[in-house]
This record gives sequence, C-alpha cells and structure tokens, in this order.
Amino acid sequence: ATNQGGATMGLTFDGNDPLGNIVLPFTGGYQNWVTVSRPLTVSPGVQVMRFENRGTSEFNLNWFDFSCDTFDCQKKPECPCLTIGDLDCDGQVGFSDALFVLNDWGSCSGCDTDLNGDSAVEFNDMLLLLSNWGICSE
Repeated sequence: ATNQGGATMGLTFDGNDPLGNIVLPFTGGYQNWVTVSRPLTVSPGVQVMRFENRGTSEFNLNWFDFSCDTFDCQKKPECPCLTIGDLDCDGQVGFSDALFVLNDWGSCSGCDTDLNGDSAVEFNDMLLLLSNWGICSE
C-alpha cells in the first residue's frame, strides 16, 4: 500500500537480486492494498532474504507468500525435531521451513508450524523460526 507514487522495492537472496526493482502501484493510502506478484526461482540451501525499499516513497507490506508452482514441493515429514523451526527435520532451519510456515499462515490449531502454540500461524511463529535460522546445533 502506498500513499504516493515512487514506491519501489527489491527482494534479495544472499545479495543476489533475481527480481530487480519491483515498482509498487499507487494505492491512495497505506491501508488500501493491492497484490503484486512475481515468479521467482531460488537456489536450495540456507540464504539471507532481505526486503529493500529502493524508491523515494514509503510503503506498507501487509503480507508475502511463497508458493511452489514449478517443482514438487516437499511434504512435512512426521518426525520429532529438536530445534524449533526445523520443520522438515533436515538439521537446519531454512527456506523450506519458512515455506511451511507461510503455507499454514492464519488460524491453525495443532499445526506443526504453530511454533508458539497460540492456535495461529503468524508473525511471532516466523520470528521464532528466523531466530533459529541456519544449521542446528548439536
């Protein structure tokens, strides 16, 4: 949502800029939302993802979503994980774990992705996941 023109953002993964500048349309206010979508291919593995304001105007980002359209998405295995956020039990908290959280976003009682146990998958669950990002300690 933008209150004036000139809003541009970027999304980088380990400093790589696969999408370039993403021009955000003028919406007439910070609570008037539109959906902007782009196809994206990301290399597997642990990466640092950053949202960047690249324009001259501020904007509100209400939500973001990653979906698996062009490859066979992993299913969550049923296994006990020792590190909070390692939802695929691969020994690290990474991009695929974040996708699981984003996929279950919203009211979700009893979901594996409800990391703080409040019957919803939301921002605080993502913060818990991000706080454990990387290779799990022994």
